[in-house]
Amino acid sequence: LERLASAPPLEPLPGVLEETPSGPLHRVARYLEPAHCHGRTPIAGALTVSPKSLAALALDDSLSSIDLSRVLFLDTETTGLSGGTGTLPFLVGLAWFEDESLCLEQLLLRKPGEERPLLERLAMRMASASAICTYNGKSFDWPLLRTRAVMNRVPVPAPAAHLDLLHCARRVFGPRLKEVRLVQMEAEVLGLRREHDIDGAEIPMRFWDFVRGADGSTLTPVIEHNANDLVALAALVVALAERWDGVLPHHAPEDRLAVAKVAFRYGDHPRALERARSAADAGGASHVTT
Repeated sequence: LERLASAPPLEPLPGVLEETPSGPLHRVARYLEPAHCHGRTPIAGALTVSPKSLAALALDDSLSSIDLSRVLFLDTETTGLSGGTGTLPFLVGLAWFEDESLCLEQLLLRKPGEERPLLERLAMRMASASAICTYNGKSFDWPLLRTRAVMNRVPVPAPAAHLDLLHCARRVFGPRLKEVRLVQMEAEVLGLRREHDIDGAEIPMRFWDFVRGADGSTLTPVIEHNANDLVALAALVVALAERWDGVLPHHAPEDRLAVAKVAFRYGDHPRALERARSAADAGGASHVTT
């Protein structure tokens, strides 16, 4: 009894609990100033990217007229990777620009059965977005959220357009790096290596530990991991567009040649020729043909 009386109090979850007409919603909000850089990349640079560049990199003309100031960056943390009906997205990370600041809003499920307020907030954010931007979201995040919305009878609008940066990164950086996980994009492209980042395999266990009574500090590393993923999306938009729009000295020859191949597929033959010649001049592709 004496040991129990002297035990430290449980740490609360970061963020605040809101009461909504559909029930409680726990959210964590923060703002990043316009000058914020993720590694060496200024995230506000995403606002100056041409949507036509992103459409070309994604080989998707539906992106050619999106408003970058109204793009919704989205990333989820879940109880598993299967994506089946038993998988819960217990943390839905959202980010968007207001003026030149990046606003992060992370919606946290405290326990199963409280999904409706989370999904309704997601629906509200998506309704005002010109597109969503994810990393592997076409295959995982969005189908999972859509399934949960249907199961909870919450009408979540389909995204007006969907920029999945995994496919762009695979085309541009895959030939050089082979592996294109988001943390690798951060390290090899954005110049940032996360310190003390949680292992993704540990994340589901952390949620269930919290549901069983662990304190809020159990989920703090998961919340930080998700926030870093969101900021990385904005930074990666900048890095990809740089390689499409122009050649900088630090761009690897393999990346230039990869962009040439994307440009050729997209039908931009002058750009394909210019990037292929640039790759050859940099010594990275002695067998380039035009």
